[in-house]
Amino acid sequence: MKVDVLRAYALQLEQVAKLELAELAQSLRTAEEDVALRSRQADEAAERYLSQAQTGGTIDDLTSRLGDMDASLSAKAAAERDRAAMHGRWVIKRDEVLEASRYRKKLDILHERALRELRRRIEQADQRLVDDRSWGRNAAR
Repeated sequence: MKVDVLRAYALQLEQVAKLELAELAQSLRTAEEDVALRSRQADEAAERYLSQAQTGGTIDDLTSRLGDMDASLSAKAAAERDRAAMHGRWVIKRDEVLEASRYRKKLDILHERALRELRRRIEQADQRLVDDRSWGRNAAR
């Protein structure tokens, strides 16, 4: 298989991986924003519970606030798990992009070597042609 074909394929793979990485990066940012939101909500629920406990209230009110706080903490924990999973997928994809880039660069080096070799052969052929013509003139004299 020619290096050019492999280079084109490797470049396509690298570009696709980069697009997927960009999508995962956006999803990771969204997950981080969700964690921040859930954290603020959990803090607010805890503040409401503490405020209710300090001012006094019925057992039902405190139980309700405690339930809200527990639900907020559970939502925050779920958001943190989602973010961690998304980060893991992002790391894996980043490594794929790096590997695809390394592979493409290796093929680029091989392509450059092949071009240099082709130029060298052309120059040798040109030199042989010049030498043959020169020799032919000298022989005719």
